[in-house]
Amino acid sequence: MSEAPDSPAAAGPEGTPEQASAPRPRRLGEGWAGRWLRRALAGVIALLAVVVLVVGWLGGTDSGLRAVMDLAARLSGGTVTVERAEGYLLGQLKIGALHVRTPTLHVDILNLLIDWRPGALMSGALEVSALRASEVAVATLPSTEPSTLPASLVLPRAVRIDHFQLDRLLVGKLVDAQPAPPDMEFTALAGALDSDGRHHRLRGLKLIGPFGQLAAEGEIDGQRPFPLNARASLSTRQAGEAYEVQASAAGDLENLRLLAKASGAGMNGDASIVATPFAVLPLRSAKLTVRDVDPSRFHASAPSARLDIDADLVPSTGKAAGAGEPLAVADWVVSGPLNIVNHQPGSYDSGALPLESLAASLRWAGGELVATDVDLRVPGKGRATGKIHWRAEAGTETAGFGKVDAELRIVGLDAKRLDRRAVATRIDGQISAQADADAQTLSADLRDPQLALRLKARHAAGIVTVDEVLATARAARLEASGKLALNGDGRFEAHGILNHFDPRAFVATAPPADLSARFSATGQRTPQLAGKLQFALAPSTLEGKALAGKGDLALDGTRLVDVDLALDLGGNRLSAKGRYGKPGDALDLHLDAPALAALGHGLGGRIKADGVLRGSPGQPAGEFELLGEKLSVAGIRIDGVNGRGRLAEGRNGAISVALGLAGLRKGKDVEAMLQRASFVFEGTRAANTMRLEVFGPAQASAVLSLAGALSDGPRWEGRLDSLAVRGDYPFTLQAPAPLLLSADIVRLGLAELRGGFGGRYRFEETRWQARHLVARGSVTGVLVGVDLDPTTRAVRSRGDSLQMGGEWDVDVAEQVNGTVRLQREKGDLVLQGDSPVKLGLDELQLTLSAVANRLAFGFSAHGSTLGRAAGAGTALAERTADGVVRLVPDAPLLGSAQIDIPSIAWAGPLADQNLKTDGSLKGEFTLAGTPAHPEAAGRIRGDRLSFVMADQGLHLSGGTLVADFNRDRLNLEEFSFVSPNRVRPRESRIDVARLTKAPGTLKARGEVQLASGEGRFTFTAERLPLLQRADQWLVLSGEGEVLSGWNSANLKGRLVADAGFVELSRTPAPSLGDDVEVLDPRHNGKAPVSPFLTSVDLSISLGDALYVKALGLDTRLAGDLRLQSGPGKPLNAAGVITAQGGIFEGYGQKLSIERGIVTFNGPVANPGLNVVALRKGLSVEAGVGITGTARRPLVRLVSEPNVPDPEKLGWIVLGRPPDQGSGGEMALLLPAAQALLGGSGGGISASLAGALGFDEVSFGSSVDSRSRVQTSSVASGSVTGTASSASSSNVDSVPGQVITIGKRLSSRALLSFEQSISGTSSIVKLTYQLTRRISVIGRAGSENAVDMLFSLSFK
Repeated sequence: MSEAPDSPAAAGPEGTPEQASAPRPRRLGEGWAGRWLRRALAGVIALLAVVVLVVGWLGGTDSGLRAVMDLAARLSGGTVTVERAEGYLLGQLKIGALHVRTPTLHVDILNLLIDWRPGALMSGALEVSALRASEVAVATLPSTEPSTLPASLVLPRAVRIDHFQLDRLLVGKLVDAQPAPPDMEFTALAGALDSDGRHHRLRGLKLIGPFGQLAAEGEIDGQRPFPLNARASLSTRQAGEAYEVQASAAGDLENLRLLAKASGAGMNGDASIVATPFAVLPLRSAKLTVRDVDPSRFHASAPSARLDIDADLVPSTGKAAGAGEPLAVADWVVSGPLNIVNHQPGSYDSGALPLESLAASLRWAGGELVATDVDLRVPGKGRATGKIHWRAEAGTETAGFGKVDAELRIVGLDAKRLDRRAVATRIDGQISAQADADAQTLSADLRDPQLALRLKARHAAGIVTVDEVLATARAARLEASGKLALNGDGRFEAHGILNHFDPRAFVATAPPADLSARFSATGQRTPQLAGKLQFALAPSTLEGKALAGKGDLALDGTRLVDVDLALDLGGNRLSAKGRYGKPGDALDLHLDAPALAALGHGLGGRIKADGVLRGSPGQPAGEFELLGEKLSVAGIRIDGVNGRGRLAEGRNGAISVALGLAGLRKGKDVEAMLQRASFVFEGTRAANTMRLEVFGPAQASAVLSLAGALSDGPRWEGRLDSLAVRGDYPFTLQAPAPLLLSADIVRLGLAELRGGFGGRYRFEETRWQARHLVARGSVTGVLVGVDLDPTTRAVRSRGDSLQMGGEWDVDVAEQVNGTVRLQREKGDLVLQGDSPVKLGLDELQLTLSAVANRLAFGFSAHGSTLGRAAGAGTALAERTADGVVRLVPDAPLLGSAQIDIPSIAWAGPLADQNLKTDGSLKGEFTLAGTPAHPEAAGRIRGDRLSFVMADQGLHLSGGTLVADFNRDRLNLEEFSFVSPNRVRPRESRIDVARLTKAPGTLKARGEVQLASGEGRFTFTAERLPLLQRADQWLVLSGEGEVLSGWNSANLKGRLVADAGFVELSRTPAPSLGDDVEVLDPRHNGKAPVSPFLTSVDLSISLGDALYVKALGLDTRLAGDLRLQSGPGKPLNAAGVITAQGGIFEGYGQKLSIERGIVTFNGPVANPGLNVVALRKGLSVEAGVGITGTARRPLVRLVSEPNVPDPEKLGWIVLGRPPDQGSGGEMALLLPAAQALLGGSGGGISASLAGALGFDEVSFGSSVDSRSRVQTSSVASGSVTGTASSASSSNVDSVPGQVITIGKRLSSRALLSFEQSISGTSSIVKLTYQLTRRISVIGRAGSENAVDMLFSLSFK
């Protein structure tokens, strides 16, 4: 090595003097190798520093971000372009627009925000806190390339996205290298993603698409065969019906199993699909089950039904596909069964679907569809079986009807059951049909009836002999024979056999059954029916339940001489044995039904009853025990019921009955309507007591007790001893009342009830009989207008509540007679609106009287606030054959009413507490025609009407309303205002005297057809002073029309502002941001979607005298706008508004508006801007230009002639170019630039301070080491727009412009860093505030110093 001479080995042998005098070895750093190593280390360190600085610059600065984006765009060769990139590559990144362009793919992303954590890369993970975009549009070129299973979905590193959000996603195709209109649009897409690189999990995915609202989550393995598990739910509304779908996916991408459950429109469905997405045949099987489908809920003209649909389809290959290519759909072979069952068939003319079921085997192959084993059943036991064959047209370029061949066998078709307008038939036979696009043929061979019936009978000497009856229907068979004597005692005998007999084959309303039995009957018809019946059931079914049993019955008149019966239906058993009808007879009855649900018909639970029936039908006796659990019938559910009773023999035998019930519910309700109830009857026929107790939810209850006697009939007579009702409307019986109960009469004697909050009800007489009702009584002290506290259930009156009373005396038999009257006793009625209003009632009365079916009704009301209203009428009543009392449909109907409201001042506060209304209303109304066809008419007039909202400046006065209506239409003859001007605006440029010399007018008229709701109203305004405030003043003219329907209105017109003035404060009133939602705890639900549809087509001209003073702007506006909207379309505007001259005051200067153009071509809230304002009268006229849109304004400095931006700013603020040597002027101009270009909310520096976590960020001049002049402008959360500056007379150097950032260490200490903008100087500064005026400042860096600063301020 080169250092060998310096090693000890170089010394002479045996310790020569050269060894002793040899120089000491040099240190490593003293040789050239050491110097090389040291330089290398220094180079590496410098390189690392450069790398760190470059990375820091690229990832941590705005300019670095732009450099990276420019580099990416250049490297992509124009494939990727980025617009308006902001933020930091190693932090929160915002991109205004990102575009990707390739020949097969176009992607456009707007307003992209990426907030990620770069530090996570050190642990091998990519972590994104937020990923958002306002819109993503994807357009792809349709590809014919076959889809292949990817090799891997493993990511190079773990990925975590805490939240991603796309406001709008558009998916479409590329056509001629340009995106076509999107095929699909999704909104409000959001979710989260977790991945360890191999296992990917999607959480909380939500989106809104054309099919509804979707929520999903799932997991997938990134390695083949890519096992996955996913779940999704869909909520949608189609044609007014709500649907819910729950779906899941399992398996892997090679063999995927999909399950779905759907419900809605009264139906439920299931689907099961096995898919092989990347195989030659991508579908392995599809099974569909849908229940309770009603076609009428999908289309109004479709018939009603309740269909169950089952399909199980299995595809297979018709021919071999190319290697790696999926099989074309036309080459698929799909086959499987289809079954449709209609649970609600009916005749077509009744609006039902005349179909019971349809079954078929389907096969699709080579453009042909074949349905074999077709089995179609219709009401009336009609049936069609056969085969249907459809073939597509061959050799044609366009799709046609194709060709159909059908062979059907018809059995038992009753045309009258299909449509009741047809004749009754029982048709059998053959139907053949052929059809194509040009011709159709039909051939049939039918026979009637379907029922095969063979009968042999003869009649001789008054005896009818039936030798043989043979009736067959499908598998059902009835064989019978017998005799009947037409004379003498009418002896008869019959014998028969049933085999698989289904009564529905003969009676459509009979239950389905499969009955097999032998039976015989013998007896006589006179002088009383007597005979014997014997039957024995072979294995049978009834409604699908096993039925077994036998019986022997002997009857002699009304007495059962002998009974021995045993039946078993679906495991529920009934038996009876003994005799009944005479003293000493006893009939044992036993019911054990542990499976009521097996019987269907909404039954459920179990019940057991045992009893003995004695005596005779006139004087029954016996005992019973009853126990039931979890019973259900007709939608009513009962948790439990039990009972026991005994009726002793004899006319006055002891009676004891006790019944109990627990948990009475309706439908699927969880809360019981009745928690428990009990009934107890004790005593004898001559003297007994009854007690009924009912307990409901929320401590509601009713308890009544009776005492009386039971006689034949049955008839019970006695008294109502007590009645107490608790709950929301409590009342109690004040004293016992006579009561009679029987099958033909119910009578209540004198009874008085006292309400829980003041009412007293007195029933003088109440009697009900068949077709006869008598009632007399009175009521007093009933409060109308009370509040019920939902928490405490306490009743409290609302102010001076209205107290009502009345009386009734009614006799309703074949004729109606009597009177009913209700009247005010005292108090007032309070209307609850935005502000409660008392009507000042001193009279309120309603009456109804009847004499010999002639009814007369009337009402009258008067109040100091309400005014007066009265009316009367007559009609004719009748009692129908079924006992219902009604108005005679064709009898005359007469009536009239009047209202006279001297002042409508009370109506305004009901709508809005700031609305003041005044004027009078008078109306007259008549009622004519008949109850079947009533005809109403009327006329209403309003005078001196006014509507004032002082806070809005709205003032309409001198109004007149004239309208009338009849059965057909409502006619608005006049609705006008003659409104003079009352306020002079604070604007001298308006010729107020000329405009308001005559009062302004507003006139409207029109009519609407009451049958259809179609109407047309027109309006005109002439110099109408609509707004009348000194700071908000508007006079307008115009005309238009409104086309109306019951659920729609279309406004069309043109308005012109004759003159106006709007003045707004320089500081806008505080308001909530757009992201703040005010919730009302009283209304937690979503606001209902209004069914009312509106559309607008309105042209607006601003005229030549509309002045605006707002936020420093003083100008006149001119231009025209056209506002348009429609159902489902937001309000859009088209037109241009210009500012005609004027000034803009900003930063202490008055800028002349040279150009002010606001262009509308879309949403009203986002017009285009083109504004230029200059400071005039200088050699360089500088100012501000604003372009872009209201939501995205672009502000820049402009001048004429053009000069650099710093000079433009100087000409605006100083009126001259800035002195580059004056730090004070630059410190003044920088905040000015922030104020002009930085926007509200603190400007640039405040935004940086808040975003970076510093307390202060400033742009200004440094502190000169010789003069110690402080000229920086400091922002600490807000920009004041001012800067302090001082200069010494001996300063001969210009301090450089610097950027300063600072962080407070305490309330007195501030640590800051200053970096020169134009040079490399930088210092670290520590400032400590000793007192309010004295501070100590220490500096280190390019300048080292310690200063003490004493500050004075002059105000």
